[in-house]
Amino acid sequence: MAKIEEIIRGWRSQELYDEELWDFVSRLDGRRLENLTDDELQLRLAKIDKNIQFLDPGPGPRDALPPERGWISPWYWVRLRYWTTTEMALRSMEPAKSPDVPAMPVLKPDFRGIHAGGRKLLVRISRAPFLMDSLERGRLRFAPASSYREIEGDSARSDDEMRKGYRRPSSALSINLPDGQPVVPIGDVNFTTHRTVGNGSVEVPYWLISYSTDLDPRLFSEFQSAEGDDAVMVVFDVEQFLKRALPHLNRAAALSEKLLHQINYYDAYCPPSQSLSPLTFKDMRFAYQREFRFILDPGQREQLADGDVLFVDIGSIADIAGVYEPDGRRVGGAGPDSYFA
Repeated sequence: MAKIEEIIRGWRSQELYDEELWDFVSRLDGRRLENLTDDELQLRLAKIDKNIQFLDPGPGPRDALPPERGWISPWYWVRLRYWTTTEMALRSMEPAKSPDVPAMPVLKPDFRGIHAGGRKLLVRISRAPFLMDSLERGRLRFAPASSYREIEGDSARSDDEMRKGYRRPSSALSINLPDGQPVVPIGDVNFTTHRTVGNGSVEVPYWLISYSTDLDPRLFSEFQSAEGDDAVMVVFDVEQFLKRALPHLNRAAALSEKLLHQINYYDAYCPPSQSLSPLTFKDMRFAYQREFRFILDPGQREQLADGDVLFVDIGSIADIAGVYEPDGRRVGGAGPDSYFA
């Protein structure tokens, strides 16, 4: 039996596993996935299964959260998977085997982030020289959000951070011309929130740094650099980190809004809202990353770094953060000697 099937079998015995209710909701909403091709449907299932294996392979601190709480509930993923396999069954499709994700290694309690029922951490995987610079100088690298859509061949990072949208099948919509004549759309209809002004002709930029809420050594394989000198930095005292950063950020970006926000992951076919902010929403395929995003949003009030990367040094954070090798060994800063238990 495949690993994901064993996981789902374990969830079936729980009280919140309710196929009858999910079928009822599906009948009300219609076949939201009907216009996906067979290949797209298989890919969707593989992404859901990946997130389940990373986030909720068994009992955890969020088991009582109903699926309406969104991606932080294991039932959100189990329900999405059920609706996906139901669509496959309607087409007499056999689900392809999803890749197995290695089990999460046992870590010391200090490294248990909020998703795992622990405390607030900021965790960033990058090249070791960059992280040591961040540790010793407190160097923060804010990248323009638009630059992420220019990344090629990197499925873990490449995304359009300037627009977010959702999709509805044509069968769920009624569209009329100004004279009242109906229009029958073909395929899915896209609804997009885009950070623009001037009739959509000018983008309104913002800058960001991405962290994770939890240390997960399995993410090293997702964020591998060509140089092979990757490491991970863990900020243990987030409040102190922000206290030190804000005066420097207020000088470097005086008119910009400063936000530290946990990303909300959503399914484009079952969106939680009709207004999806590009600053704080991402497609569900990235959920396994558990992103905390540090944002500088100038709106139209100021231009940062001539539209390029903005570097801000806040001073050493070696007393509140540590840098670790993939083997768990601490190579700089504060914290336990290893993150493995």
